[in-house]
Amino acid sequence: MKAAKTRFLAGAQAPCGDGVGQFWGAARALNSGGDPRPRKVAVQNFTDVGGGVCDSPAANAAAAEAQFTDVFNIIREGPQGAAEALGAVVQRRVRAELDNPIERAELSAVLDRAKALVKKTLDRFRAGFELQRP
Repeated sequence: MKAAKTRFLAGAQAPCGDGVGQFWGAARALNSGGDPRPRKVAVQNFTDVGGGVCDSPAANAAAAEAQFTDVFNIIREGPQGAAEALGAVVQRRVRAELDNPIERAELSAVLDRAKALVKKTLDRFRAGFELQRP
């Protein structure tokens, strides 16, 4: 079974070549059970105000809009003391400078620190192996 699965996957990947589009086409085909044809997506039918099933895409869209407008605009009363609890939360300092684009000098400094840290970590790693050698 495992050998058959491996052969099937290799056969599915073979036509991909170097093309990204061909690769994703093969991936979609594998996810759909090996069938490269796209599947038809079933349309979810909503019910209108009277309770009947919508019979056109326009009526379906209008019913969905009304439904989700109602759902997302529900106003609920919070528990007693919620307003005081929210008011007691200390707001963190707003740092507007974080919205500024990064400068080349700042990026260079960060990369230099990262390179130094990687070198230091690799040196420690190598030293640990040298200590363990017989």
